Amino acid sequence: MKKILQSEVAQHLAQSHLANNFPFNLSDIDLSKDLLTDKDVLKLFGISERTLSNHKKKGLISYFKMGSKTMYLKPILMMDILKIYND
Repeated sequence: MKKILQSEVAQHLAQSHLANNFPFNLSDIDLSKDLLTDKDVLKLFGISERTLSNHKKKGLISYFKMGSKTMYLKPILMMDILKIYND
């Protein structure tokens, strides 16, 4: 059974992207696999911390904070990355 988005911030982030006609919905998000940390993103894309920081500062990728940790929803992050590198 998939976990549901429990963070209001995560829900708002997902819903705002859904409004932009991205090809997934909240029931497609499985937090046991789709919630990523900075380390996960660096490893997944093979980018430096500086590149990730620059993308966040420029508003190119969506993220939210859970306490002191920065978190990403993988489906949204993938769409953001595709948009960055295909524009």
